[in-house]
Amino acid sequence: DNPFLHRLPGAVFELYEDTNGDKAFDEGDALIGELTETDEGFHEMSGLLAKGYFVKEKTAPEGHKLDPNAYYFEITTDGQVVVVENGESGRGFVNEAYRGNLKITKDSSDGRKDGFAFEVKSEDGTYCETFTSPEDGIILIEGLRVGKYTVTEVKNKASEDYIIPDGATVEIKADETAEVSFFNEKPEEETPETPDKPETPDNPTTPSNPSKPVPQTGDDYNLYIWIGVLGAAVIGSGVALF
Repeated sequence: DNPFLHRLPGAVFELYEDTNGDKAFDEGDALIGELTETDEGFHEMSGLLAKGYFVKEKTAPEGHKLDPNAYYFEITTDGQVVVVENGESGRGFVNEAYRGNLKITKDSSDGRKDGFAFEVKSEDGTYCETFTSPEDGIILIEGLRVGKYTVTEVKNKASEDYIIPDGATVEIKADETAEVSFFNEKPEEETPETPDKPETPDNPTTPSNPSKPVPQTGDDYNLYIWIGVLGAAVIGSGVALF
């Protein structure tokens, strides 16, 4: 296994016999059938006779370009296993991915555009990169595989004084440029309210000295009131001190 390659399921390969033996694929070559995908990205057909054959891709994996070429090989000995590749040896049959571009435009309420960070992440999580906006606020990312991506502004030193907008989802299409814009507002500073000027109270009138009642002998009602008031004052003082 090559750790730098990603196996792709879903391709369909056809096998043709080189009927006329000229090693050139043409209309006269007979279709034998389709190879069986025995494991993700692995296709095979067994029981072939000692002859010349062509392998041709019929359906490419999703999101990848079809290779239109037919690849010739020969079976010459019993039990022989042939590996068909379409490029560099050891890389297997490689399909080029459909790709597009992404343009991120940045602006803010005070005109600042540079220094803001954005995370771009593919829907399947295989791609995740962070980019920083330049002076003109435009980030152009080329060669992204087709599919859906989320673009999220990441809080950093440049954005700490701004309200960070919600993220966006974009779809990258083959040979096209998807665009998304972000605009940052600075929060409005709250102006403290000026407290109302307190009113100047009127000069209080000086009360006249009230006459102090003198309890009379046998006046039980008045005596009860004074005891009650005195008791309340003592209890109130006790609560305040406690």
